[in-house]
Amino acid sequence: MITESTLQALVSEKYLSDPHYREWHLSIIAPPPGTKVYGLHSPQMKDLARTLVKEGEWKAQIGEWKSHVPLTGEGGLSLEERMIWGLAIDFAKVPLTEKIALTEEYIPAIDSWSICDSFCAGAKWAGKEKDRDMLWPWLLKLLSSEEEWRCRVALVIMLDFYLDEKYLPLTLDAVVERRFTDDSPFYMRMGAAWLLSQALAKDYDRTLPYIASGDRLSPWIRNKAIQKARESFRVSEERKKELLSYKVKL
Repeated sequence: MITESTLQALVSEKYLSDPHYREWHLSIIAPPPGTKVYGLHSPQMKDLARTLVKEGEWKAQIGEWKSHVPLTGEGGLSLEERMIWGLAIDFAKVPLTEKIALTEEYIPAIDSWSICDSFCAGAKWAGKEKDRDMLWPWLLKLLSSEEEWRCRVALVIMLDFYLDEKYLPLTLDAVVERRFTDDSPFYMRMGAAWLLSQALAKDYDRTLPYIASGDRLSPWIRNKAIQKARESFRVSEERKKELLSYKVKL
């Protein structure tokens, strides 16, 4: 099982002694105010999660974390504990229905993009071809949520595993039909814009009509998607110039 001393023992001397490095680390992971952060790195947390699963302790550990009150914020679980929780779900070999149930229990513990995206990037189980048709209705349900992190989980899983030839049009239709507005929570909007930018990089010709039809996207999401696509080395200079013509003046 993972204790506070387990995590403290893995904190680097650089994080403890160098305030500039510590500030840089915190600026990258962007924890909400009051969040406890030890300063571990992703490979260390992945190793801890794999060990929990390998030793058969992951369910007991998750049960302990799940019962913690509050889950987030001041007095809540640390950022690292919640990242390891999500990674343990990703690594556990359980049926798909149990994966979904575990994820539903986990989402309330997400309160930052770093926790959300770490879990989603590790969710290789969500990208298995044999399971994607079964998962799709669940992802659409998450996408429709007004809760910022439930919705972003869907967006990032779609971004990571549902922009292939088969699912690209389904994913793009789902995102634009969700009708995000410029007043939607920031990490919802950012997730939608990031997904669209990645879709432009993967399949420019099939994605461009979604960007071009301005009434289907909020101006902020449209502009941010264009900005992110223009920052990508996978988009040609010619296409980057073309994308500028679709930006909206705010």
